[in-house]
Amino acid sequence: MEGTIPPEISLLGKSLQSITVNLQLELKGTIPTEFGLLTKLTGLVLSTISIDGSIPTEFGQLQSLQKLQVLVTPIHGHIPSEIGLLRNLSSFLVGTADLTVPCELYKLPGLQSLIIHECPGLETEYILQDVIRNTRQLRRLMLSSQSSGTAMSIPSEIGKLTELKFLTLRDWKNQGTIPSELGQLTKLTALDLHGNSVSGILPREVFELTELTIFDVGSNQLEGAMLPALFFKLSHLKFIYINNNLFSGTIPTEVGQLSGLRILEFQSTNLLAPSLQKYLCWRT
Repeated sequence: MEGTIPPEISLLGKSLQSITVNLQLELKGTIPTEFGLLTKLTGLVLSTISIDGSIPTEFGQLQSLQKLQVLVTPIHGHIPSEIGLLRNLSSFLVGTADLTVPCELYKLPGLQSLIIHECPGLETEYILQDVIRNTRQLRRLMLSSQSSGTAMSIPSEIGKLTELKFLTLRDWKNQGTIPSELGQLTKLTALDLHGNSVSGILPREVFELTELTIFDVGSNQLEGAMLPALFFKLSHLKFIYINNNLFSGTIPTEVGQLSGLRILEFQSTNLLAPSLQKYLCWRT
């Protein structure tokens, strides 16, 4: 299928609930402003398509919208501030698109999933503060951008997001240390701080995150010994990435107790592996 999205799509406004436009459709042109008349729309996915232009301000009229995803498209410019009117929006994902995300998004109290990947127009120094202040029900927070702007520290207030299950701050130019308040996020199953400039030691409070299955602090400047608690307290761990850091000493033998462990990466550190060949196949 090829061509453009016809403005007559607005005639479905009383019944259409979901639209997915992906790479299987050779659609071009722009998003018609008539999209704002699709008042029953709950889900909109624009992925790997050739649609150009910007997102029309009429998106603010989609009061029923719960999920919005914009991925790998030539769509550019500013996501309109009217997105702050979408009080039912619970899931927002934008990735690999030249879009600026307005601060109004981070003030939606019902937001449960916020994923932003590789958007060069992000104002990184404001995102976390606004998210922590306004979206306490957030369950998934994933921010990654090698082209992000001002370097920043992970605020201690992040411990207030107690409903979080997935936290990714990847390639985000974070610096400073890992705040001990992360230990308050007891529902976390995945923690990814890969590719920042975080330094210091791992706070002991991190070892209280007993639901973790993914632990990734690779490619930072963390140092100190690898405490046994990482392995015997966090018994659900399946993936551990501590590579490219300044850790020293020996991998504790308690790692052999992680029966579900699939990957342990610790290359480019000063860590030594004990004789655990009977327990593990090392990936180094």
